[in-house]
Amino acid sequence: MTITELDQRTFLPRPLVGVGAVVWHKDHVLLIQRGKEPHAGTWSLPGGAQELGETVRDAVCREVLEETGVKISSPIL
Repeated sequence: MTITELDQRTFLPRPLVGVGAVVWHKDHVLLIQRGKEPHAGTWSLPGGAQELGETVRDAVCREVLEETGVKISSPIL
């Protein structure tokens, strides 16, 4: 992504809350490989933006499901 492309991005007119999750099973941690810029191809924790009216807990569960297909129900915050 070039500086010009970054300058032309639009943002919502409100603060956004970002969530991320460390999902582990035994001695493994669940990671995603980013598909979009910035940082396409790099490894990351699943996460994203909390939607308006959504709890942080629900946002974490939704983002993990959307990005990995793994359903979690009782995240520890």
